[in-house]
Amino acid sequence: MECIPQFLIAAPTSGSGKTTIARGLMGLFVRHGMNVQPFKCGPDYIDTKFHKAVCVRPSLNLDSFMASSEHLHDIYNYYSMDADVCVVEGMMGLFDGYNRSKGSSAEVAMTLDLPVVMVVDAKSVAYSLAPLLSGFKNFNKDVRIVGVIFNKVGSSHHFDMLKQVCEDLQLTCFGYLPKNAELEQSSRYLGLDFSKADQSVDLLIDQLEHFVDWKKLLRMTTREVPCSIGDYKKPCEIFKWPFGDGGKIHRVLIARNDESFSFIYEEHLAILFHLGCDINFFNPEDDESIPFDIDLLYLPGGYPEKHLKALQKAKRTRESIRRYAENGGRILAECGGMMYLCESIVSDDGKFDMVGALPYTVTARKENRKLSLGYRMLHYNNHAFRGHEFHYTQFLGEVPTSNIQVYNAMGKKVSTPFFKENNILAGYTHLYWGSDGITVKDVSCKRSKIGQKYKLHPVMFAGTGSDVGKSIIAAAFCRIFKQDGYYPAPFKAQNMALNSFATPDGLEIGRAQAVQAEAAGIPCSTDMNPVLLKPNSDHTSQVVLNGRPLGNCGAYDYFRKNGREALRKEVHAAFDRLNLKYNPIVMEGAGSISEINLRDSDLVNLPMALYAGADVILVGDIDRGGVFGSVYGSIALLSPTERNHIKGIIINKFRGDLRLFKSGAKMLEDLCHIPVLGVIPYYNDIYIEEEDSVDLASKSMQSERGKVNVAVVLLRHLSNFTDFNVLERDPRVHLFYTNNVDDILKADIIILPGSKSTIADLYELRRNGVAQAVVRAHREGASVMGICGGFQLMGQEVLDPEHVEGDIERLPGLGLLPTTTRMEGDKVTRQVKFRSVCSETQEYNLEGYEIHMGRTTPFGDVRFSPLNKFDDGHTDGWFIDNKCMGTYIHGILDNPEFIDFLLSPFADKMKEAGKPFDYHTFKEEQYDKLADHVRSHVNMKLIYKILRGHV
Repeated sequence: MECIPQFLIAAPTSGSGKTTIARGLMGLFVRHGMNVQPFKCGPDYIDTKFHKAVCVRPSLNLDSFMASSEHLHDIYNYYSMDADVCVVEGMMGLFDGYNRSKGSSAEVAMTLDLPVVMVVDAKSVAYSLAPLLSGFKNFNKDVRIVGVIFNKVGSSHHFDMLKQVCEDLQLTCFGYLPKNAELEQSSRYLGLDFSKADQSVDLLIDQLEHFVDWKKLLRMTTREVPCSIGDYKKPCEIFKWPFGDGGKIHRVLIARNDESFSFIYEEHLAILFHLGCDINFFNPEDDESIPFDIDLLYLPGGYPEKHLKALQKAKRTRESIRRYAENGGRILAECGGMMYLCESIVSDDGKFDMVGALPYTVTARKENRKLSLGYRMLHYNNHAFRGHEFHYTQFLGEVPTSNIQVYNAMGKKVSTPFFKENNILAGYTHLYWGSDGITVKDVSCKRSKIGQKYKLHPVMFAGTGSDVGKSIIAAAFCRIFKQDGYYPAPFKAQNMALNSFATPDGLEIGRAQAVQAEAAGIPCSTDMNPVLLKPNSDHTSQVVLNGRPLGNCGAYDYFRKNGREALRKEVHAAFDRLNLKYNPIVMEGAGSISEINLRDSDLVNLPMALYAGADVILVGDIDRGGVFGSVYGSIALLSPTERNHIKGIIINKFRGDLRLFKSGAKMLEDLCHIPVLGVIPYYNDIYIEEEDSVDLASKSMQSERGKVNVAVVLLRHLSNFTDFNVLERDPRVHLFYTNNVDDILKADIIILPGSKSTIADLYELRRNGVAQAVVRAHREGASVMGICGGFQLMGQEVLDPEHVEGDIERLPGLGLLPTTTRMEGDKVTRQVKFRSVCSETQEYNLEGYEIHMGRTTPFGDVRFSPLNKFDDGHTDGWFIDNKCMGTYIHGILDNPEFIDFLLSPFADKMKEAGKPFDYHTFKEEQYDKLADHVRSHVNMKLIYKILRGHV
């Protein structure tokens, strides 16, 4: 059993300062490098959001009315496994419950055997607090009050008088918080107003660090906590209970944003995921239609009445939800979600149209406000459910007939409607799914697949500079965690790369994260790389956000502070979605972690690690020299808070006898006071797909006798060079990269690759004579194939009247294909299944992906001759014969059938060659080899201790 500090913060009454003290202590512990697990007594959604903002990890509700004691234990033990300290914020007064002290903070403290720290408002009072605290101390001996923190203390003399209270009652006085107007939190609609809290949190932490003996508090509240969650039952079938139609729920779409749809219990999301649900979120204010191929639409509560104009303006969203409901789609709508489904909501600003799936009107006018507050119980579909109600709005005119009776906590009937209309289950009650039938125990069988033994911290591999091996090491650990029974996922907040990849849902991410996802054995998604920068020149890049291009931006403008917070919010949201689904998150930094001039605008390195609560492992490249200075200097330039997150050092690319660096590793540890977790030898017998064209320098640049010579034209803006990985390893082929005219004339096959700037590359090819050499080589018998931008180059012309790429509006192409290409601003990004002219069957068994801007059509009245046909009926590319063709499909050369077709004109050269190359099997072998190589040279036992919070 492990011992960690853990305590519950309570008070005699509401308004005493529990939330302020709780948030401040959480922030203080985080400042000192601790992993703080926050909890909140009761059903409150709001305080948990602010806990998460401070602790950068989810805050969980502990409510002894809505959940059984067994369920409370399960939640508490599971989420505290990797914590250094647990802080539970109480609700109302310590003994205030729905029936005497039932459901109170005191009941939670007794259930979990938590020591209690009292927060007492000392404004305008001194020794008169003695009888008050005496009563609390002695009222119930099973509630262990270990000490007091006084709030709103006027002076040091005032505090001296308050200490006398504690001395006489034999209670520990941990300290006090001075009265300070800057720390006051005003009241807001349905809760405290923390809109300006971030501005004062540092002051609050400073004050608590100075005036509270927090180290003593930690010592006195240290106790044992279980380090595993035990054996659990088989998973139940989620959501069979709300609808009773026997349908299983897999794809779940949830409305979520900062305010109008923000009341979601963290454990609900965990339950959905661990039962195998595919969870996706959308913002009803964004005016995008929802997909219809979902099994459940969940509309939780929030403040829709505060965002009526935005919700009404998002007409496409509202109409798509209404159509989904009319077509029988299942919807669970709670409180604000139910209001949103109604015909309209009336406020003091007028009447606003909502979805219209329910024929009712809700009023949020001040004159109609009526507080409805309390716990609720209901029985439906042979299950008992508990929840709570908290709202000021009410129905205007017709009130829905409640076909599900609702009761209060004492078992008395209440008039709150909860009803089922068609496939809509709706009401003002916020249901708690862990109350009956659905518990942590029921779902934790799924958790074993994501590392049931321990919930690991996220880990970030950051570098002393670019190209030190971060991407490869991250891929190695994705495979290592997968081999060890975890369920990892990669994450890089911002990546700069020419080489991108299309996700299964047709969006774009950096190739490195796609490779890391493949190593982890999971499909890639844009959440793994929310911001992608694709360089257009030395000074500008295309900015891709969540898989979709935003436009081009200069480096100076991009790294300015203005607008960075909007991007930061997006990358944080992407991380949160991943962190919900996978364990652990394997994060990658970018460049150097110590670019102090970019610290304020940094999205990807230490600021991201701090948000994620990640343990950072610094990677240094010894092959390039200066590893001592680069490692020590990188750490020295960090702030104290940032240095606390650096948990280890890995030295990469070591050549020679590892024993020679043993003393060097010890020196680094003594200098940096951080353990060296491993020294990884340089390797040249493991192949992992490279991220960028910078690695082309290591590839072959000349033809070779005895094989089919394939020349890839070396474009200045070459992209997606991974298209040639399979050919490069095919024993029948010698593949080389060149822009030398003589070498091109020696090639059997010439491939024009993808380009990030087609017109600029076409201009350069015509200027340097390569274009003419390609045409001449084809006349003399060479095959020519174009992929994506290369396909565009092969046509009669490339047009850019809208100046998508630059100032040149038209250039003649190579004239090998009867096509014309027009550049357009919209980007096509999708994965495809297809068959080709070479396919021996009618099955669409070839795979690839498209990422391109521009549309290619026949030139003049020539008859259309496609190379490929997609499974949706559309076509791609152009086919003259097996020696002249073009396509938009990246990855077409990963298909053995197509490679055989491309090589077939040169069968006489392949008689002595080996068998075709199985690239999929090869890649899997390489990931395993990489994992074995890294695992054998790092201290995995210590790494796991770090990621479990035991170091």
